[in-house]
Amino acid sequence: MTGLALGPLGFPDWVKGWTLSDLDMSVAAGPLATILSASGVIVAAGIAFRNGEKNRNQEKKHQEEAAKRETERSLRDRFFKITETLSEGSEYVKREAGVYALIALADDWAAFHRDDPDAAQREQQTCLNVITGQLRDPLSADSSQAHSDSETAESAQQKKEQPQDDLGLLIFKHRVQEILWERFRPSDGAETGPWSHLDLELSNCHLHDSYSGLVQFHGSTSFYGVQFHGSTSFYGVQFHGSTSFYGAQFHGSTSFSEAQFHDSTSFSEVQFHNHASFDRAEFHATADFIGGTFFSGVQFHGSTSFYGAQFHGSTFFSGAQFHNHASFDRAEFHATADFHKTRLHGDTSFGMAEFRGSAFFDGAVAKLGGEP
Repeated sequence: MTGLALGPLGFPDWVKGWTLSDLDMSVAAGPLATILSASGVIVAAGIAFRNGEKNRNQEKKHQEEAAKRETERSLRDRFFKITETLSEGSEYVKREAGVYALIALADDWAAFHRDDPDAAQREQQTCLNVITGQLRDPLSADSSQAHSDSETAESAQQKKEQPQDDLGLLIFKHRVQEILWERFRPSDGAETGPWSHLDLELSNCHLHDSYSGLVQFHGSTSFYGVQFHGSTSFYGVQFHGSTSFYGAQFHGSTSFSEAQFHDSTSFSEVQFHNHASFDRAEFHATADFIGGTFFSGVQFHGSTSFYGAQFHGSTFFSGAQFHNHASFDRAEFHATADFHKTRLHGDTSFGMAEFRGSAFFDGAVAKLGGEP
């Protein structure tokens, strides 16, 4: 049939008798070899591509790691250059620029470690600690008279005669304080400030006319030994971490009105030299927190008001001294209230105060309604 089919097409007669078995396999081997050769090339190309892709990925990873190391080195170099600027002594303009540079650096650290919040917080904390260190310089004229609210002819003269260097330092301190509180104060609808998660360490600093109203501290805060000159306001501040004012001195009028203390709080050995207000302040200390609220050994030299204050944890005024009028009207003590050996030298009022836990007044000396 093959011969019949191929004959009319003009194929030679010698082809007519071929069968498949008579074909020389070498003839078919040519195309097969070509196919196999092409397949080998394709496989080799695929392997080469995969190896090349792997090498490219490794190279890209190396480049990214190198770029990251370079960025980190650049950030650390910036830090050391900024700290040099902050040591310029009386060059307060340069020091202020250094503070702003540190804030920008802290923000860049947060962006650099966006995938590692703990590392970002460590670097930001370092920047913050350097900034707070700028507030430890005392003014040569620092005193309760020169920076108190109740300005007398003597204090006015002291301010007028204040050294020029002190004036520059005072302006610098005001700027740094404003910068700090702004970073802890919520804005633009945020629930907390950009640095509210950081710890604030202001031990032994000198603050002047400080207004930190409505800021939020979610880390620990230390005002150990701080000298507060002029008026001081913590109006509406929220302290969510442990807080210590141990040994601090407030030389002007002081307000903690509507402040909230959610963790252990200490005012031990504090001295208030002028009016102090804790109106409607709230002290929350639950079983999850260690300790309570301590005013042990505090001295209140001006009039003091705890009107409507709420003490949810144990509260200690043991050994405290109130040298002027003290009001605890409408205050609420939900746990232990300890006034052991408290000295209330001025008129003292507990009008409509509520003691829902144990209250101790043993050894206390007080004038209630003008009578001892």
